[in-house]
Amino acid sequence: MYVTRMPIVEHVPSFVVLQRPYGHGYHAEYPGWFLNRDEFLGEAAGVGLKLLREFLISERAVVPNAPEAADYRGFLFLATGR
Repeated sequence: MYVTRMPIVEHVPSFVVLQRPYGHGYHAEYPGWFLNRDEFLGEAAGVGLKLLREFLISERAVVPNAPEAADYRGFLFLATGR
């Protein structure tokens, strides 16, 4: 399984941000989740996924007043069962 374009942080727990994509033509605000890498990979392992490869995408999400900026990443997993 390949999961991609996930906003990932490393030094703080997962947290929610408010996205305002006005510059992209959307007239809405909605929550987005910045996931802690270790928390995410721990949950994936808990449901039987083995990390095969991690991809760093050349984008960074910087949100004012957020505890940490997020790197966008992709993860390739192998389903191993529990």
